[in-house]
Amino acid sequence: MNAVDEIEDAIRKLPDEDQATLRAWFAEFDAATWDRQFERDVADGRLDALADEALRDRREGCRLPSPWIRKHAAVTDAARYIKLVEWSEEDGAFVGQCPGIIGPCCHGSDEVEVYRELCEIVEEWIEIARREGRPLPPATAGTTAPTVDMMNTQ
Repeated sequence: MNAVDEIEDAIRKLPDEDQATLRAWFAEFDAATWDRQFERDVADGRLDALADEALRDRREGCRLPSPWIRKHAAVTDAARYIKLVEWSEEDGAFVGQCPGIIGPCCHGSDEVEVYRELCEIVEEWIEIARREGRPLPPATAGTTAPTVDMMNTQ
């Protein structure tokens, strides 16, 4: 067992409250590490081209972020969870839920509006969980979901 495996095993054994404390500490540690790297990149001129592009865009009145920023934007915690909006014949409406976070929690006649409301609910749920020091459930986005090939079913 290597050092990382030992640390992971020790973390799994921590009580929920200690895990919350560790997450808060690690978030600060990680942010400080990132800040130091950012300062080194600035000092070494690695960000000059991006800064020049941003200043040029601002002068020209461009309000959209550059393609690089859109590609590398930070992923929120809420984005780590699958959100489902599906039509319910029983309810006669679209119903939204986020498995692992919250069951059916919003509904409406406009699928896009239900999705927006669902995203807000998930963000609020995560904010409350963090404030109360509760651990977040495992992420569901990016996990392999069963698929059906409708073209080759018999």
